[in-house]
Amino acid sequence: MLEVNNLNCFRSNESILSDLSFSLDRGEVLEIIGTNGSGKTTLLRTLLGLIKESQGEIKWNGNLVTRENQILTSESFYQGHSLALKGRLTVIENIYLSAHPLNFETDKLLESLERVNLLNKKDVLVSELSVGQKKRVSIAKWLLTDAQLYLIDEPFSALDDQGHKVVEGLIKELINRGCSFLLTGHRKSKEEYGAFHLD
Repeated sequence: MLEVNNLNCFRSNESILSDLSFSLDRGEVLEIIGTNGSGKTTLLRTLLGLIKESQGEIKWNGNLVTRENQILTSESFYQGHSLALKGRLTVIENIYLSAHPLNFETDKLLESLERVNLLNKKDVLVSELSVGQKKRVSIAKWLLTDAQLYLIDEPFSALDDQGHKVVEGLIKELINRGCSFLLTGHRKSKEEYGAFHLD
């Protein structure tokens, strides 16, 4: 599904990652483990074409990804550190904005919030939520996309035990549908995922 060969990633003309190769099949989860500044976010953003400075080869479903052909971007879902939430909007309004282009019914939006245990917060401003609750709002968006690949930057950070279980459950559900995950973190999760270290 995703094949990376001899990838070199740069940030401000500084080499961050060199000669990185890995593959990810349909229904698999791969964790990228590393310390702060080791290049985890740079890797995800490079794969999506958000960082143009790179060398090497990226293939998506057998097709070469180029600057002119960003097919990986259109078939994936990216969740970064900022979570892309609007603090002056309510929880349900944030969910509606992310799902609007896909024309989901209101029941589907409410169901996504229920799955992350935030249905009772649907009319609360996002700015009034805790960091962990904001994370779960963003995670609810996973259910409102038809992406084949999820690139998630530190999905378990700022989550309590309940939130951790919610994320694990959603990952299992989506990989059973044939989706794949590329996750980052500072340490390996308890799940039996494949992993490689950038340190």
